[in-house]
Amino acid sequence: MRLYFAIEVEIHPADRVHTAVQDPDLKEPVGEVKRPSTPIKLLAQKGLGQDVKLTASEGGGLLHADGYLVFRRLDLDELEYLPAYGDRIAVIAGDATDYYIHKLTRRGHKNGRWNLMKCWYSDQAPTRQRS
Repeated sequence: MRLYFAIEVEIHPADRVHTAVQDPDLKEPVGEVKRPSTPIKLLAQKGLGQDVKLTASEGGGLLHADGYLVFRRLDLDELEYLPAYGDRIAVIAGDATDYYIHKLTRRGHKNGRWNLMKCWYSDQAPTRQRS
């Protein structure tokens, strides 16, 4: 399976093993997620967000996606990496970004296995408000 207009993407996965969910002394959430020092570089196909919209959920409203990336399973297996919720997309086609993966879907099923992973991302950085 081929990707159309493949671009290079740099992802910083969240280190879920070494990131404490709560401070053991204060019992408060830790604000910083630990990430490995070496990023993962993959080829992906980029698309604009057009399927994911604002929807209601148990935890509140879910924001629309700014776009999505499609990865080949072959590339993911080669690097022994599987995208996950909260992974940071730092570079898309040479442009620095601050996007985070918030939805994953498996596509392109053939012979009982999926061949493509579609990762929806959005900008979750707080916006600066004018006073």
